[in-house]
Amino acid sequence: MSDVESPGRGGGEAAGAAPRAARPGPAGGGRGDAGGRGDAGGHEPRKGQPVEPVERPGRSGKGDAAHRGGADSPPDTPPDDAKGTEDASDDKAGDRTGEHDRVADALRSPLADAAAAPGSVDAIGDAARTYQQSRNLFNVRGTNLFFDKSTLTHAQIGGSHTHHHYGAQATAGALVLGPVPADELDRLDRVYQPVEERARMAQVLAERRLVVLSGRPGTGREFTALSLLRKHTGDRVMRMDPTALGDLQPASFAERHGYVVRVASDTDAITELRLDRLRALLSDSKAYLTVVVDEAVADERVLRGRYSVPCVPPDPEATLRRHLVALTVDADPEAEVYEDYQEITDSVTLAADPEIREAIGLDELRPRETAWLAGLLESHARGALTREELLRECRLFARGLVSGWFQNIECRDGLPEGFPALRTAALRIAIAVFNGASYNQVAEAAELLAWELAATLDPEHVVGRPLFTDDLRTSLAAARAEIVRGEEEIGGVAVPVRAVRFQGEALTAAVLGHVWDRFHNVRGPIVRWLLALGLDPRPQVWVRASLAAGLLTALDFTYGFHELIRPTALSASAQNRLFAANALALAGGETELSRAVKVLVRDWGRGDHPELRCTAAFAHGRGVIAGSVAASLDELARIGCGTPEDLDDMRLAEASYGVVQLLGTREPGEVVDRICTWMEDDRVERRDLALVCAIRMARTPASEVYDALTSPVLGDYGEWPLMLALAAAHEDIYEPIADLMMEALYQPRSREAALEAFDAWVREGAEDRVLGDLIADFLPDLVYDENDCDRLVFRLLRLMRDADAPLDVGFARRLRDAIRKEMD
Repeated sequence: MSDVESPGRGGGEAAGAAPRAARPGPAGGGRGDAGGRGDAGGHEPRKGQPVEPVERPGRSGKGDAAHRGGADSPPDTPPDDAKGTEDASDDKAGDRTGEHDRVADALRSPLADAAAAPGSVDAIGDAARTYQQSRNLFNVRGTNLFFDKSTLTHAQIGGSHTHHHYGAQATAGALVLGPVPADELDRLDRVYQPVEERARMAQVLAERRLVVLSGRPGTGREFTALSLLRKHTGDRVMRMDPTALGDLQPASFAERHGYVVRVASDTDAITELRLDRLRALLSDSKAYLTVVVDEAVADERVLRGRYSVPCVPPDPEATLRRHLVALTVDADPEAEVYEDYQEITDSVTLAADPEIREAIGLDELRPRETAWLAGLLESHARGALTREELLRECRLFARGLVSGWFQNIECRDGLPEGFPALRTAALRIAIAVFNGASYNQVAEAAELLAWELAATLDPEHVVGRPLFTDDLRTSLAAARAEIVRGEEEIGGVAVPVRAVRFQGEALTAAVLGHVWDRFHNVRGPIVRWLLALGLDPRPQVWVRASLAAGLLTALDFTYGFHELIRPTALSASAQNRLFAANALALAGGETELSRAVKVLVRDWGRGDHPELRCTAAFAHGRGVIAGSVAASLDELARIGCGTPEDLDDMRLAEASYGVVQLLGTREPGEVVDRICTWMEDDRVERRDLALVCAIRMARTPASEVYDALTSPVLGDYGEWPLMLALAAAHEDIYEPIADLMMEALYQPRSREAALEAFDAWVREGAEDRVLGDLIADFLPDLVYDENDCDRLVFRLLRLMRDADAPLDVGFARRLRDAIRKEMD
């Protein structure tokens, strides 16, 4: 005799034994008999009103098998697995011909065409997870996108107005040969916060009369250079044109003067030989020279050489305090102000306010940017700026930074001279679309966009890609991005990747918004590029492209709809239709476009065009299109059920996918109640939709609907089956969830699919002890009589006897005992 006993059919417990004593159902009633079901579920709600959940009589009201489903109920016969073949009597005359196959077909992936691609794995799962992980990067609600795009911002620092060209150095700020004014040096002494390696820099300058300060733009290198030179030369400090570095002669240096020169990426390379020559010239004239160079473009040998010292940004809070002290003194020269002055302390505290940091949207501010923030905080402390105005100025900062990135990329000389600038611009746009994705994906997408830009600029010229001259450090520094360790999912399994991300969440929307609004001729290449990415079989690529399309559509709905949304919504590819749905959900989410998108998707869902109807079903699954979860469920029921004349399995598949996605909203109980209502409806097409939803819920991993904002509790359950995760996370919907699975196991047309889900549960539970405990507690709620019990026990027996992967005997016995316990 096996450890998992095979239920006897001829003796002991007869197949048609009287049912066990009823367990109490949930408060408020339970399921009831067929008559109760018909009375409760046979009426449609009035237009515009949500469907109210039907009061289900308790399990004690089921009686015998004849009371479990009316016309759909089979006779009380031995389970299918016990006989090895399906009893023809299971399908009563009241069932439609082929409905068993229809329910099974409706359980196919809505991305069936994508999933069938050679080598593809779990296309729908990876797409769902990528959508949930990436959509919050594309924020269309904040004023980072919706503001006067023509506004140029400025901040008042001290008694002068300084226009800020954040990021790339503006032409007006280029270094020229000439003295640094004494008042500027005096102000420098008041605001300069020493960097970490300043003592070493001073030592190198004193010993060699030459020091190379390397680092990222905006890290305080020039301030440090001026401060070092003033210590040696007093006010005899000069700025030097960087183009003259290779041509310097003895007469170029005045005696006992100090010089600072910024070396750009397009100047001659700095070598140890040239630096040695400059040192000799400086010794002859007793002069000093500081060279400011970007670490991304400097030769590695120079960075490791005798003259170079890295310039690490100073502590941001200390820098902010120094600037605030200087600004306060400028406003009242007679005031005795120290860094612990109350108004300064309050301003520093305000700078750390999460709302302020979120409005700025950058991981950290560089010294130049800290000076800008100090000006705003000082104005706020004086009452010149309200908090709302301060937040608005902070939100404008990222856009101002990005504006500097795309200046002077005119490529007047055509190709190939202008191609490097196009590649840099393309990389910035690609990072905006794929922020946080694998660097390989970002780099490839950037090259494709660069080709589109080049072909638009000069269609007659064919450009290639650089091979061994491409510098990763230079490219990322130009985009204010960094390489980080990341993860991407392949078939539901996370794998480590080298990811690239902006150093600030605000940069994604700022880059896409600036390029889309300011440069009309760039729209065409970007549209072609996004549509091409939408055809990529990798969810990590096409899902992110769809979200970028949604953000751009939100900025200009008419253009985005006709160029990006409608073509993909009409596509024969389900993947493309989901692309359109993602974009619509993002564009219509809590913006002034919400009503237009709501009406559009409603009309698509109620129309006769199958592709548009499918897109509508996908869009309703995002939970924001119809205005509420209840309204989305109403529309999904229309799409999935239709009329008896136009029923097809793909309508069920698409609608059920949307319904299950709504379980990731803040209202999973409303979704479960609605499925129960459909299950008790007189119309067989509604019951079919409920069955498909129940089984899809049993098969779908919780990670596919998890959202950190709307369903954070599901994040604790990872890859658990969604049905079990919801049962564990929401005690109030435990009973109706169990009812749905029990009904799916009972109905002949859904039984095999439900049993396959049961098999998957059991195998996962054998590997996960916590999940196994939940399954052992949950299974008794799926058993009503001996037929139910025998069916599940036989399934356990078959899993245990699997020749390739036998189920653990101890776990199988535990589940068997849990099931049998309810019948004792």
